Amino acid sequence: IGAGWRAGVLVALVVALTSALGAWLYGQRLAQLESVTVIVANQARAHLQSWIDTRLEVMRLLVMRWPERYAAEPGAFQRDAELLLQRLPGMLALNWVDADGIIRLVTPEAGNGAALGADLYQHSSADVGRALGEADRTGRPTRTRSLELLQGGRGFAFYWPVVDEAGETIGFVNGVVRAEELAAAARLEDELAGDFRVELADSDGALLWRSAEGGTW
Repeated sequence: IGAGWRAGVLVALVVALTSALGAWLYGQRLAQLESVTVIVANQARAHLQSWIDTRLEVMRLLVMRWPERYAAEPGAFQRDAELLLQRLPGMLALNWVDADGIIRLVTPEAGNGAALGADLYQHSSADVGRALGEADRTGRPTRTRSLELLQGGRGFAFYWPVVDEAGETIGFVNGVVRAEELAAAARLEDELAGDFRVELADSDGALLWRSAEGGTW
């Protein structure tokens, strides 16, 4: 009986140690996965920021040319915007919005006809009017939060004010980004979705895009 009791205790100890070791290994693995996920997420965030900064520089070029070149020849704005969009894919449109918030020019015209002539201060998302007003007040580019685009789909818009010599806002260069195009141009799914389930969310947590189901992390 004594030997059997000792054997039973030994088995119990082995099971307990094995369970503890398994929990420790699981904890180590979980910590490793969390660390890798944070690193990859930060890299993806930096990549997206670089992508957005490049498109903002494109908008700045159009803003700088407006008073001298485009005011007298609006067609030149559309031609230049078309060329820039071809070289920097991922943006849905580059538009001209007048000081009253009316979209007067859309580029490209194909696929963006629903936005032409729209009054952005009457947009279904009040955040559009907020972004326009902030751009007008500060003289700096602003971005909307996640919203339903006039062209369809979810995305966001940039507004870069154009100011005349008297300091008055004469309009805005408007860049429109659809979440799916952003994810594709930034190659989020190609580079990450094989190993991760990827979600693109706004700063307020609103979901913009989610990769197809899959991933091992």
